[in-house]
Formats: sequence, C-alpha cells, structure tokens
Amino acid sequence: MGYSNTVTAKLSRDAIADAATELVAEVGEAGFTMSGLSARLFTVPANLYNYTGGRDDVLDAVFQRAQAGLFDSLDGKSDDPPVEALRAGLRKVSRWATDNPNLIALIRTRTRRLDDLNDASALVGTQLGRAAESGDITSSDGFEESAGYVTAALAAQLFYLTSVDVFGDELEARLIKTLELLIGGL
Repeated sequence: MGYSNTVTAKLSRDAIADAATELVAEVGEAGFTMSGLSARLFTVPANLYNYTGGRDDVLDAVFQRAQAGLFDSLDGKSDDPPVEALRAGLRKVSRWATDNPNLIALIRTRTRRLDDLNDASALVGTQLGRAAESGDITSSDGFEESAGYVTAALAAQLFYLTSVDVFGDELEARLIKTLELLIGGL
C-alpha cells in the first residue's frame, strides 16, 4: 500500500483526534481500531504511535471532544427565563445525543466520576442561579451543591435512557420531566 509522505507529514495529535472522533461516531467504540483510523488518515498504524499512546489514549481524546460537543449543546447563553433556558438546553442535549448515539455511548462508558461533569454542572448552576435570582425557584443554603446534584441526576438519566436506546422526542420529554422534578425540590 503506497502512502503519501505529504499526508503523513500532516499528521498531528489534533488531526488524529478529529479523524478518530468521526470514526467512533460512525462505528462506535467497539468498532474502532487503530488500523481503521490509519486507513482514514492514509498512513500506516505505526505512524499514529508517534503522536499517541495507543488506542486508549486516542479514545480518551475522542471522549474529551465528544464531551465538549455535548456541553456545547447545553451552553448557558440564552435570553430566555432561566428555567426555560435549562429546558432549551436539555432539548439541545437530546438532539445532540440522538444525532451522535455512538459518541454518547463513549461518554457514558468513560465518565468515571462527578468531576467529569464539572463543566456541565457550572452551566446548570448558572441557569439555576438566574432562576433563583428571578424567583422562578427558591434556593436553600446548599444551592451550589444542588446544582451538582441536578447535573449528576440529569447525566445519570441521560446515560440510562440512551443505554436502553431511548432517543429523539421521548429522550427530550423524559429529560425535561426529570429537570422539573428536580427543580421542584430546590
């Protein structure tokens, strides 16, 4: 198999992570191989190891990118009332998960601790803070801790529902119902 030195010269950790993210989105974590990735990048598998520590290292980079994509879909920038902004964010998360089932599966299997959800917790916390300031919800002394619990509960619900193949409108409706149950308790 002839490989172009030009293509090989353009290899970088970012280029590998981009291609790996696309590949995992198509074939899932179980179908992901370094030889499949090298074929996508028009190089030999050995060249990938000049930039990565191997398959698990590449999958960690895909996890970081997938998680960023999920959190970007939740972004807290909205002129909507805070609780509606949270609902809108969950609608976006639901669409992202529905459009990227293999990436959400990777996030689900690689999220090992609550610290992995800190970015999402900050976004949810911002909206909950706005909701408390506007009087949409009441807050207690443990409000910041509550934002972490809300985020963890929503993530657990998202991960559970997608693990049993609930996507689309049903996923959105169930996430929003979970949110409403949770913020009713704040």
